[in-house]
Amino acid sequence: MKIYFSPLFTQNAYYDFKGQRISFDAKICGIGDLFQLFGLHLGIHYDMLSSVEREAEYYNVFRAYMSARPENIFYQSFQTGGMEVASCCLRWRDSLRLAGWKPEKPQPSERLTTLAEVEKSFDCPGEADYIIEVLRAMEKECPLPSGSKIVIYGIERKMLPPYVEKALVLLEKSNIIVSKEIPSVVSTGNLGKIQNYLINNKIEALDSGDDSFRIINFADDMTAMQYVASLDPKSADVYINSDNKKFDDLQSSLDYPTSGSSIANADPQIAQMFKIGLTLFGYPLNIINMLSWLVMPVSPIPSALRYSLARVIADEGGIYNEKWKKALKNYKEKDRYENEDRAKREKNVEALEILLPHPDSDDVNQKSLVAFVSAMQSWCVMRSKMADISDLELQQYGRLLSMYSALLTVMKGDGSESFKYEELEKWMNAIYDSATYKYTDATRNSRFVISSPSDMASNANAVTWMDFYNYSISPSTYDFLNPEEKKALADCGCQLWDEESETRLYNYILLIPILRCNKKFTAITVDKRGTDKPVKHPLHIRLESTFQKLGFSAVCKEGQLPDSLLHDAALIDNGPMGTSVKIKNASFIVFPDHESNTSLNSLIQYPFDYVMEYLAGIRNGTSYQIGEQYVTLGNVAHKMIQTLCQDNDYDLDKIRLAFNQDFDSLLNRIETAKGAILLLKQNKTDEMLFRQRLHESISALLDIISDNHLTISSCERPICQKMGFSPNIDIKGFLDMTLKDKDGKPVIFDFKWSGLDNYTSKLTDNRAMQLSLYAALLSAEDGKPVSAKGYYILPVHKLLTTDDHLIGTNVRFISPEDVSELVPKLINSYRYRRDQISRGDIEMADGNPMDPELIPYLAAMEGQNLYPLESYQGNKNSNRYSNYNLFKGQKK
Repeated sequence: MKIYFSPLFTQNAYYDFKGQRISFDAKICGIGDLFQLFGLHLGIHYDMLSSVEREAEYYNVFRAYMSARPENIFYQSFQTGGMEVASCCLRWRDSLRLAGWKPEKPQPSERLTTLAEVEKSFDCPGEADYIIEVLRAMEKECPLPSGSKIVIYGIERKMLPPYVEKALVLLEKSNIIVSKEIPSVVSTGNLGKIQNYLINNKIEALDSGDDSFRIINFADDMTAMQYVASLDPKSADVYINSDNKKFDDLQSSLDYPTSGSSIANADPQIAQMFKIGLTLFGYPLNIINMLSWLVMPVSPIPSALRYSLARVIADEGGIYNEKWKKALKNYKEKDRYENEDRAKREKNVEALEILLPHPDSDDVNQKSLVAFVSAMQSWCVMRSKMADISDLELQQYGRLLSMYSALLTVMKGDGSESFKYEELEKWMNAIYDSATYKYTDATRNSRFVISSPSDMASNANAVTWMDFYNYSISPSTYDFLNPEEKKALADCGCQLWDEESETRLYNYILLIPILRCNKKFTAITVDKRGTDKPVKHPLHIRLESTFQKLGFSAVCKEGQLPDSLLHDAALIDNGPMGTSVKIKNASFIVFPDHESNTSLNSLIQYPFDYVMEYLAGIRNGTSYQIGEQYVTLGNVAHKMIQTLCQDNDYDLDKIRLAFNQDFDSLLNRIETAKGAILLLKQNKTDEMLFRQRLHESISALLDIISDNHLTISSCERPICQKMGFSPNIDIKGFLDMTLKDKDGKPVIFDFKWSGLDNYTSKLTDNRAMQLSLYAALLSAEDGKPVSAKGYYILPVHKLLTTDDHLIGTNVRFISPEDVSELVPKLINSYRYRRDQISRGDIEMADGNPMDPELIPYLAAMEGQNLYPLESYQGNKNSNRYSNYNLFKGQKK
């Protein structure tokens, strides 16, 4: 057997199989693979837990020691950092064990004494324990067949960790040949001269006409990758790229073979289910996390139910409301179990309750949490066994299982029936961590890409280093020890990997791609990587400082894409489309059989938006997003007033009593159902201010009703009448509050969570479309004229009205100059706009000057008695809430 060894080789190391023969019993090994090979031949096997599960086991032991010995040096840090502190100490423990640390002997410092005490109760082997066991066995038996050889690739043995050197010495005692490949100059020209400099420190003048060694700089990393992708894949034998995902995405988009890549420090969606799911046990429930939980790409909750519940959150702004309960009931009662027995159906329904927790306090019930975690584990196992599962998904399910197992271990060690959510939050934050996931496989005829310069296991004729920047050396293995501890441990027989040897090893790794290149080496640098400016590679700095002072300017030259990749693109004009849009086949348009205040306003003011939404049906129907905060505040305020009135039979005395006694409890319930976003911690101050303003607003509203001797008739009353809008369509609406005056005549209050100015101007300019329309509808339905109407502005608790017989300190009377009826104007405007669209003419004057020559509607307004257009500073208003600005050429 022949083993090619370098401490940082991975399973994707480059080896020139064509140029160098290699037998079937040859291996390319890094440290981990080397000891796994030894253990395999020695018959040593450990069932090791995943790293996160092992950290949980150590945490339990560490926590027990902290509780029993609170005077120890780690106690205060543990109280703050908890599991993170334990995980750090576990890494120290493993490094010390590899150095030969004896916890049973006296320790040189208080913290090592604490680690030694904790070690007495810890029995969960990891890789370090496995290596120690292999080394013990190697003292008695050789792990390799007779005649085996190990070739150390270019690394001086004194650079290696002591435990590796110990293994090599034991092999040599068993007559295993351990040799090393000494680096030498293998190239000519500039590349050979630079190799000679790196090996022998000999500086020679470079030839500016020789391109055997190049450092090419690009403006950004995308341009650099496009350049590499444009080259013949065979132009280099091996490519170095630490993060190849972006390059593989580019190759895939160009229909080129992918080279194989991973996602480093990634948080893919399935893995995120660990944290998102556990946050559902927080109180009050985080509505954003619940929405995320329901719209995950995969879930143990049936998709039909998930999307129904997500729709409730998006539409209603909360959970546990009537629509939420109805969605759950519909799912449970739907006859979808024709071929299943009753027991299975009840089990499915029970699982829904487990996976949709309903916390009612900040205390997390351990039994409920264990049930949730166990259900998720079972689901992960089931998903992992699916035939069509991808590698990326499989890795995520495996990681989820490990994290859930670690959490169960921690909870088991805690032992209490319940604990604060803050404690669960600490555990899940410590257990969850970004990870590296396999993303793509290398395909036939692809470039051979390695992620680290250390993975050059043999020479290559041409090497391209694609990201020759942003390199950082990790801290040394034993940097957590102070000089006194290092000396004391060394005196006790510990063999610590000294910092100088470790640094020399990592510095040498940087040289390997150049030293193993036979003919042509190309390194690529960039000015920008995304939006960041990368840091120069230390080897780049070294070469620049050495050779540029000799006047060699070609060490770094500016790169550019080949002309074949550059094309003149046709310019697309996304500017404003003018004041109208012409459409063909307008005769096929079918108008709705009813309109509302909202749709009428859209049709008159913004015809293009009306056509897109109401005629073309282009809407954000699949968006699961919670509305803006001011909309949520208005919805909660409306629901609060409606509930107070309906629950107390619209009796003012009962309403006032309930308002004074139950305001906070009722608002808590309504916020959960209609405004759960207000319950988030980051909105706590806003919620407190809202609560205060709403209390003042409802109190003032009740005073207005009392002062004017009004009685409440209804809240959120639906209404529908034919008002003469040709061709005899229905006009529908919902009246926020209808009342009656002392003579039995109807009164309308419309609630707004807004500022005063907008609705003051509507009344002043006689543009209060909604009030006028609702008044006409109510009069037509009840057969009585409306005696008063007004906008009640909730945040400032002011009633704006043009009816001067309403009194009160919170009533503001507005006297408009124009008192003409608005409904006839609305009827005329509806006819005018409908005729325009039926002719294929959609007026689109948003942002244009209010000029009758530009806007036909303005020219016809006076003669045809049309409802006025809204303007600002002489220009036609644009729809600030439009979803169609992209189509109108107004998208910024």
